[in-house]
Amino acid sequence: MTGANGAAASVLIVDDSSAFRTAFRSYLLDQSECEVAEAPSGEAAVKMCRELSPKIVFMDLRMPGIGGAEACRQIRAASADTRLVLLSASLRDAPQDLTTSGAARIMTKDELLVPGRIRALVQQLME
Repeated sequence: MTGANGAAASVLIVDDSSAFRTAFRSYLLDQSECEVAEAPSGEAAVKMCRELSPKIVFMDLRMPGIGGAEACRQIRAASADTRLVLLSASLRDAPQDLTTSGAARIMTKDELLVPGRIRALVQQLME
């Protein structure tokens, strides 16, 4: 999947579950022409965003150490161009201050499984 300038979307998947990262990576690669990297923690995500400057970051909300909302705030402070999507098992678990995280979208992990949803979302975030 490419953006308006024809470049492939660079995506970072951040989740403390290696099984989720592997499955989501496979799904993303099947659905698009993204370049995909993975990070196992919020701390690693902040560091990787400085090094790789991904266009889109899919970030788990609940992780040990720096949680997803705080990692998003740090990434947003360093790069206004990165599109951030927070993921959670349930939106009922989402704290009230998520609007301050800088995320473009908050969604459940189940929403990722809806056919065509990820392709459309990546395309929208690349614009």
